[in-house]
Amino acid sequence: LSFIHLLALQLSKVHEKLE
Repeated sequence: LSFIHLLALQLSKVHEKLE
């Protein structure tokens, strides 16, 4: 996995928690 891909996964998880 690339660094950017990991960031995307982190943002996805955070977005789910915010909702």
